[in-house]
Amino acid sequence: MIEPSGPRADFFPRLGGWIIDLVLINALSYIARRFGGFAVGLPIALIVGVLYTVPLVAGSRGQTVGMWLCGTRVIDAATGGRVSYGQAVLRYFVGLLSLLPLGAGYFWMLVDPERRTWHDIAARTVAVPIAFFPAIRPPAGPTTT
Repeated sequence: MIEPSGPRADFFPRLGGWIIDLVLINALSYIARRFGGFAVGLPIALIVGVLYTVPLVAGSRGQTVGMWLCGTRVIDAATGGRVSYGQAVLRYFVGLLSLLPLGAGYFWMLVDPERRTWHDIAARTVAVPIAFFPAIRPPAGPTTT
């Protein structure tokens, strides 16, 4: 088997991050589902998921709260840099589709040499451990004294 081209996030930290994010997204969209029912709740949950996930993955740290707590982040596979907003949107929606065949799109990382899921492959991203790929903080603004 071909080894990955660099350190890649393992299955369980990625699963843990996904579960934490799922809990947060569900908590944020709970009220809409509670009072609006499934027909209103599902679109609201999708919107909340996009508004939560995309800016964080495409942000300077490249990680959601769950990824941060589990020590992973997402980078562009070609450049090793930040993920674009287009990549983050594509990654989010392909991630939803990856759940449909019994989560096969997520389990794909267990056989992929680069440990990519279907949404990583589609968006040309990789999940990496922050121990090897620390998230860079944006530079601080000018200070006044």
